[in-house]
Amino acid sequence: LRAATEAVAACDLRPALAEVRAPLGLLGGEDDRVVSTGAARALAAARPDAPTETIAGCGHVPQLERPRELIAALERLLERLDAITDS
Repeated sequence: LRAATEAVAACDLRPALAEVRAPLGLLGGEDDRVVSTGAARALAAARPDAPTETIAGCGHVPQLERPRELIAALERLLERLDAITDS
């Protein structure tokens, strides 16, 4: 698990985000220790057009830690993405 965590921490996806042509939403946990808050902010800054959602009191596995909050956050992201693609 430590090796996987270190590999994720070393992975910088910001350059790849510029290549994504599909609508993009960003979702993270407020207490995620795998993808830090700083890294999440950097991803959001790399794609300012992408709506973001942060789940309070959640780490890296929202589907287990905060499933209801995850569903609500995904619904909000999808609504915002729909509004972007409809305009």
